[in-house]
Amino acid sequence: MFSLFLAKLSFMLMTIYVCSACVFDEVTNNSTNITTLIPRYYSVPNQRDSSTQYGPWPFEVIDDVNGNQAPIYYCYEGAWAVNNLPLLFADAFAKWNGAFGFSALRFQQDPFCGDALECECAIGNTRDDTLRIGAVRTGISHASLGYNYQSNEPGRHVLNLNVVGYSPFDLASRPVYVLIAAHELGHVIGLGHEHQRPDRDSDVDFHCENLVGYAAAHAKVVDSRQSWSLPRKLPACDLPKWLTDDECMQNVVCKFSDYAWTWFPEAMNFITGDQQPAWKDLEWPTWALDTYSIMIYNSYDGTSYPNNGRDATFPDGAVLVGKQRGSGAIFEIFQGGNRERAKAIPSGRDKGRVGQLYPRGIRYGRT
Repeated sequence: MFSLFLAKLSFMLMTIYVCSACVFDEVTNNSTNITTLIPRYYSVPNQRDSSTQYGPWPFEVIDDVNGNQAPIYYCYEGAWAVNNLPLLFADAFAKWNGAFGFSALRFQQDPFCGDALECECAIGNTRDDTLRIGAVRTGISHASLGYNYQSNEPGRHVLNLNVVGYSPFDLASRPVYVLIAAHELGHVIGLGHEHQRPDRDSDVDFHCENLVGYAAAHAKVVDSRQSWSLPRKLPACDLPKWLTDDECMQNVVCKFSDYAWTWFPEAMNFITGDQQPAWKDLEWPTWALDTYSIMIYNSYDGTSYPNNGRDATFPDGAVLVGKQRGSGAIFEIFQGGNRERAKAIPSGRDKGRVGQLYPRGIRYGRT
């Protein structure tokens, strides 16, 4: 709830846009009417081989004239998902439509399903690498990251949507679930959490103390540190620095996945990726973090503030606080760049990275 970009394109763009404060998403040449996207994201590397565990999905041979496509084949896992999720995911897929014009990426039903309106996963018939979309009612929504090149295990690519409270007939809450599904599809494409970039502290302040579960985690840490039995459970908080309990929470438990996993699992989706082994191969560019990305959390996601922060006066109770470099100004972050979740979409920089991971015109296919 996770190794190189196309260097030539990145360097070319850097020579044109060198200011760290540039906020352009799309630049259109008026004479040619060609739009160029500037990527700014945190994602899997470009490799499509066993040298990396996670990468972009493979290409398929489509035709030799127009180039190939990179289809992410999917099916629905179980009768409930088949009966309740296709229309929701149709809207979630549509949020990524803007990336298709710049890339070879496509979402397609597993070929086994043919023209069926709802494609149910079938053991022995569905492709081993097909994305299996299912529903869960415990934990959080989650998805596998990119394409796993080090495994042939059937069903290794999954997207599980937490559907507690979801009803296909509840139009008021539908945009929330569609945005969650679109965000998880971003992980499937290969994009990590923008707010977990190792350099995120330059653009975002993480207020761990505002996360739900912080008080309980703090109490556990205090109890543990008051026990002098060896071995000590939190050695990083003691010798040689002897941190206070509050410093121990902020500088150790809220920053390192090994400690957060034990003491404060609610912080795992906020700790920077360089402190999480599963995300160690992900990459980020030199540009500032993209606070308009569909892969960043809202400022109040995960907050312990009453009513999920809806009645808060920003920044009171915010978990993520955006900040402008140099000016010191702060601002509220909205996933997908819009307070209204129905209008939230992948940013231009999200689409730019999709274009790099799935470039058009490729002539080779799956190996």
